[in-house]
Amino acid sequence: MFNKLWLKISAAFTLIILIIMLLVFHFITVQQVKRDRAQLEQNMERIAKQIASIRLAETEGWYVYQDWINSIMESDAGEDLVYIAIYNESRELVAFALDTAPLDVDSSYLIREEKKNIVNRLVQGQVARESWNDFDHIPVEIRWGSESLGKVDVGFSLIEFNNRVHSQLMLNLYLIIGSIIMGVGLSIVMARRIVKPLNSLSEAMFKVPEGQYNLKIKIRSRDEIGHLARSFNYMIRRMKEKAAIEDFTHDLVFAVEYEKLAQMVTRTNCGQHVRFTGCAVLTAGTRKTHPVGFRLDFTGPDEWTHCYGN
Repeated sequence: MFNKLWLKISAAFTLIILIIMLLVFHFITVQQVKRDRAQLEQNMERIAKQIASIRLAETEGWYVYQDWINSIMESDAGEDLVYIAIYNESRELVAFALDTAPLDVDSSYLIREEKKNIVNRLVQGQVARESWNDFDHIPVEIRWGSESLGKVDVGFSLIEFNNRVHSQLMLNLYLIIGSIIMGVGLSIVMARRIVKPLNSLSEAMFKVPEGQYNLKIKIRSRDEIGHLARSFNYMIRRMKEKAAIEDFTHDLVFAVEYEKLAQMVTRTNCGQHVRFTGCAVLTAGTRKTHPVGFRLDFTGPDEWTHCYGN
């Protein structure tokens, strides 16, 4: 019974620890990943808005955009950028910058038209299925007042971000596994601390019907189990006292009956003899006997029979 209880307690502790770790994993790791992703998107959107904020009317032409986006791609802010594409009001690509490193393409063999074609395909979302999670883009309209003058489309790589997320997830996974192992070990120790006194109490209770009253359960705690052990020790002490009283009463009753028997024996003549039948034996010169029932047969000049007990 207690072995099954031990398993149930261990399983319960393990389940609680697992639930806690999953909640921690969700509210810390998952939420952190979402915040980092949102931060990255905000940075890319800020770059796109900065580019779109140039007032075309104050510039000499679209080449100004080209110079600016080239400098952005070469700066630290463009570390995760794959391309920057600028379209006019007719949705024609008039300026762009492309980093082919994340695309695993050798740009030394690409002419401008080929690069332009790659940018247009990326803007349209023509990305291989296996790379969908490694790429994203943000479009921002270029406006002069309420008039739309074109748009800026910023594409950025999520490869480094996904690698960081993967590393963080693996680290958290190892922490969860380690915590579960420690939790299982802790649950086993705690379950044994709970079940062990119960096993001792169970063994002692089986000895009580056998008349073993010299038992005492060690009290190691002040909880419900400790209270149960104190109650058991109190019960054993009272049963021991009751057994001592019963033994004393039994001995007292026998002493009285023995005195009566001695008086009857002294009344007999010298030629008489005493014969006991049953389970009691009376030894000459001895006052110690514990008859359950006996029968006295006197033979002599005055022959008579006295019965006691069964």
